[in-house]
Amino acid sequence: MARKERREYRYLFGPVPSRRFGRSLGVDVVPLKTCSFNCVYCQLGFTTRLDATRHEWAPTAEVLEEIKHWFEHDGQADVIALGGSGEPTLHIGLGEVLKGIRAMLAARPNTEGQPPILTCILTNGSLLHLPEVRAAASLADIVKVTLSAPDEATWLRLHRPAAGLRFQDMIDGLRAFRNEYSGKIWIEVMLVKGFNDTEARVVQIAELVRTIRPDRIQLNTVVRPPADPGVRAVAKPGIEILARLFTPPAEVVGEYQSSSPKESTTTPQDVLALIARHPSTSEEVARLFDLPAGEVERRLTDLCLRGHARAQEQDGTTYYAAVRR
Repeated sequence: MARKERREYRYLFGPVPSRRFGRSLGVDVVPLKTCSFNCVYCQLGFTTRLDATRHEWAPTAEVLEEIKHWFEHDGQADVIALGGSGEPTLHIGLGEVLKGIRAMLAARPNTEGQPPILTCILTNGSLLHLPEVRAAASLADIVKVTLSAPDEATWLRLHRPAAGLRFQDMIDGLRAFRNEYSGKIWIEVMLVKGFNDTEARVVQIAELVRTIRPDRIQLNTVVRPPADPGVRAVAKPGIEILARLFTPPAEVVGEYQSSSPKESTTTPQDVLALIARHPSTSEEVARLFDLPAGEVERRLTDLCLRGHARAQEQDGTTYYAAVRR
């Protein structure tokens, strides 16, 4: 592998610690908080550009050039995930980005014993009723879709979608995608206290999930500070009980465990890029960048004092997030 070269990316971030994927290189193809949903629980705050129209939000060629550079000068991750700051299927060049990544992966030298880097889309599923979106998404190894509502009323209250989107269109799109796609579909159910956490509602969600036939079902809840400060998590014992209502039983998303720490050449910009898309505790930052806890605390405190970051408590745990400009 070529020697590493420091570079600040515009469209890439991480690799970040992911509780589902290990070390995940994020690829942002839409501007921060450009999304077709305005979820009450979003860890990045309220959506600033609520839109269901597909555009080339980020120049496809520039995104691919950054990924090429990353492969040449780093290239160490478990997953390359499209998503992070908004809804990736809003990018009209999503398929071209995935084709480019696949070509770069195919051109990498084979290293015995090294697991392959997988590609993943993190989507809310709102545009999968469009055939062109399903065709683009089918180029990924894994498509992780959020499905957290049993009916349109709950869907509207929880996700507050852009005008023109319909709950039944989303469900029909998911079913059509399952019939067309040979890769892995992961369904994430985000449980929010008082919205969708009763046994009756979860049974209804489980029935919808069954009709989509996902490869994995994962239950999650509010961990990081949400957009709506009144939103609350479902307690872990309750989630474990609700997980049994799915067939097969759903997985309860666990904490991230790093298996391959990154070299400690970390700059303040690296830390800021992480918490801009992925609000994190100081312990998570320390694990990801392989830094001493005291050093991380100093760096985060300095970012807060300079007005670049803010600390916020959620259920007794302090998370650090970037301050929007």
